Amino acid sequence: MLFRNAVTGVWVAGTCICLAAVAYPARAQCENAKLVASDATYGDSFGMAVSISGEYAIIGAPQYDGPGHGNDDVGAAYVFQRTASGWAEVEKLTASDYAALDEFGRSVSIHGDLAIVGVEAHDDPGPSAGTAFIFWYDGENWMEDVKLTASDAADYDHFGVSVAAGENRVVVGAHYDDDGESNSGSVYLFEWADGTWSEEAKLNANDAGNGDRFGQVISLSGDYILIGAPEDDDPDAGSNAGSAYVFHRSGIGWTQEDKLIASDASAMDYFGTTVALSGSLAVVGAHREDDSCGQEGLTDCGAAYVFGRNGSQWVEEAKLIADDTYPGQWFGQSVATDGESILVGAQRDNHSGTNSGASYVFARNGESWYQQTKLTDTQASYNDVFGCSVAIEGATALVGAEGDYVEAIRDRSGSAFVFTRLGGKWDIGLDDLDLLVFMQFQTCFSGDLSAEPESCCSTFDCDADGDVDLEDFADCLHDGFGVQTP
Repeated sequence: MLFRNAVTGVWVAGTCICLAAVAYPARAQCENAKLVASDATYGDSFGMAVSISGEYAIIGAPQYDGPGHGNDDVGAAYVFQRTASGWAEVEKLTASDYAALDEFGRSVSIHGDLAIVGVEAHDDPGPSAGTAFIFWYDGENWMEDVKLTASDAADYDHFGVSVAAGENRVVVGAHYDDDGESNSGSVYLFEWADGTWSEEAKLNANDAGNGDRFGQVISLSGDYILIGAPEDDDPDAGSNAGSAYVFHRSGIGWTQEDKLIASDASAMDYFGTTVALSGSLAVVGAHREDDSCGQEGLTDCGAAYVFGRNGSQWVEEAKLIADDTYPGQWFGQSVATDGESILVGAQRDNHSGTNSGASYVFARNGESWYQQTKLTDTQASYNDVFGCSVAIEGATALVGAEGDYVEAIRDRSGSAFVFTRLGGKWDIGLDDLDLLVFMQFQTCFSGDLSAEPESCCSTFDCDADGDVDLEDFADCLHDGFGVQTP
């Protein structure tokens, strides 16, 4: 559990403690601030993709191995629900026709009682043509509803590389589709009407080019779709500068409304490697951007660009970079927004070892944006890639760490972390338990632990001198629980 002092701004990571001494209902365990699969195994990559909607979150584990011999990397996705006692796994989703190396769960999205999971490597109707599965919540269980394929599916299109869910609408990317030129990419839109799902539209960039990979990432908000093309070549900036496209539904059709390009675009920025859309706000990541490094020859610091809609035009409003940016951080590898806050992942941040990862929260101040805090796992290790995926909705943020080492399971089983905002402060797993923790500290304050060495109060004896006093409070802030500063 992570606490932040409202006066000092210090972030403090605590542990699960017993609350028997408090005159409130005790809990068997802390709120699940760190989520792991109930059947986690080595190399699942749980957390590679995350999405959140209301009380539900969905987390992909594309390298989960299916039952029996020869079912490596079948993939799975897990649905978690927020309850009064924390986050709990309520469903494990798999494809009805799973096969080895499908990697079901590489992309996921959830909206209300609708979830969609992409399976870009699925071999139906041809090798890596790709599919996507829609699931509905029927009030008790999440049930597979339909398997989607492109009407013009072709081998190696990778339909399902990206997915997005909305109100009775889903969008699926196929970044290797060849409609424009080889691997130019396409996006398919499906609508629910009259009890069935139908392909409504196929979207392509007006200036589709060879290898653009249009559709590698997508975001849906109402009647708007934001689509990344990270390997789009700009005639001025150079190869793989990248771009993103806004499509809008007007009347009964979908049309390209604008093409977004970074104001300081350069070759190999990969602008559009990730996108997020909420209302009139769009965010586009460029994880290989170099200018933010601030020195010639330094590379891959990364940036995220904020655009706002003005009529039918989208105008760049801000360029976000990490306060502690440095070469190779890959800030902007993942982005998310709910219109009020922006969450940016930097999976190669090295704060706790190579590629341990971090994520950054940005908040709006009038018409500008500022970095509110930096989120990390206090027990992070090298190659956790915390921040490889991010999602945010209101006061809840979800951060994937697909390489996380889970105790007793070993490397790359993966995890995801829930953070909650209280006012302007983000804590991990914040709820009424925080109040109980501080009440517990008060109960233990000045207590002699020699009589009850195994009591809950020993959690607060940070200087290990046998009692709980003001020195422990200071030590817990600065040592015992670990510190994170924004």
